[in-house]
Amino acid sequence: ASIYLALTPNHAGEYGEDLEAVGEAGKWVKSVKDYLDHAKPHADVGVILGTPSMDAENFGNKNAFWNDYNQTQISPETEAMSICEDLENAGYFSQILYAYADYTNWPASLSKFKAIILPEHVELDEEHLQKIRDYVREGGKCIAFGHATLIDEAGKRLADHALADLFGIQNRGGIVYAPAPIEFETDLKKKYFRGVTFDPFFEKMNIIASPDARVIAKENKAIYHKYGEGESYYFAVGEATFRGNTSFWTGLSRMAGMQPGLQFQNPPSHERGGFKKYVHRYVTILNETSQGKVLHIIDRQASSSRVELSLLTEIIGDAARAEAIESGEEVELLRDGERTLFSVTPDPVVTILFHSN
Repeated sequence: ASIYLALTPNHAGEYGEDLEAVGEAGKWVKSVKDYLDHAKPHADVGVILGTPSMDAENFGNKNAFWNDYNQTQISPETEAMSICEDLENAGYFSQILYAYADYTNWPASLSKFKAIILPEHVELDEEHLQKIRDYVREGGKCIAFGHATLIDEAGKRLADHALADLFGIQNRGGIVYAPAPIEFETDLKKKYFRGVTFDPFFEKMNIIASPDARVIAKENKAIYHKYGEGESYYFAVGEATFRGNTSFWTGLSRMAGMQPGLQFQNPPSHERGGFKKYVHRYVTILNETSQGKVLHIIDRQASSSRVELSLLTEIIGDAARAEAIESGEEVELLRDGERTLFSVTPDPVVTILFHSN
C-alpha cells in the first residue's frame, strides 16, 4: 500500500494544526501497518481503464477523436476514478483495470467480478476484447457507455464498436440530437429507479438495437442483450451523464442482479468542490490480507459519530468475530439473512479485521 500526504502552509508560511494531523496519521499507519502490507483490494466490479499501446494518441488526455462530441470531458483516469467513487457511494466495491507497457493489474481471469464497466474512453486491444467476450459468454455482466470500444488500442476510430456483437447494437454513425431525459421502461423504472427519469441530455450515439436485443429506455438510449450465459447493458450516452448520480448506479446494479456489498443505515452525504458537489460522508476500503478481510472506514467530517452498517455475508464468509484494530475492541456481528450487521465509531478512521473460523 502507498500513502501520500501533502501540506500547504497558510499565507504566513505556517502549517498550524496540519502538522498535528500528519502526526496522528503517522500513528494510525503504524497501528495498522501489518494489515496494509501486501494487502489486495476486494472488488465486485471491474472498471476498465484500457490497454493502450505505447503509441496510443493522447491516452490520458483529450483525444482529437472527441472534438465532434460535446459531452463534458475529463481524463480517462479521472472518469474511471469517478465511476469507482459513484459505485462506492452506492455500496459497491470496485477496482480499476488496465494494462500498459510493463504496467498491468489485469487479472488472469475476470470471473471474480460480478460485473465489468466499460467507460466510453476505453481503449482495448484484441486480446483483451476477447477476454471480455469470454467473461460475459461464461456468465458475466458488462455495462458499457457511449463510444466504448469504438476506438482501438492506438486511439484510432473503428468503423463500428469492436464489441457491437456483445452489446447487441448497430452503430449508424455519428451522434444525434435527442433533447429528452433517459426514461426506462415503465416496469424497470418503477422496480429499480423509483420512478425517476434522468436529466436531459442533448446528444447520443446513433444506435439501433440488434434483432435479438431489447430496448430498455426510450429512443434506443439503453439496450439490453443476452450474450451466452451472461448479459450486457449498453447506454448510448457517456457515463458523464450519470456522474455523481447515486440513484442511477444503485438502480442499474440492482437491475443487473447485484446487491450492494456495503450498506449504511441512513447514509449521510458530504459537500465538497470539484466536478461533484456531494459525495458519501464515509470513504470505505475493503482489502484481502493474510489475516482475513480488513475494512477501513474514514469519516470525512471527523466527528466521531457511531455508524450502523452491514456487509453481504458472502464477502466475509464464515467470519465469526471482528475487532477494531486501533482500539482492540470486539465488534459484534449480527447475521440477518444474506447480510451481517455491525456498528463502529470512526475517529476519524476505524479499521476492522474479520477473523475467519
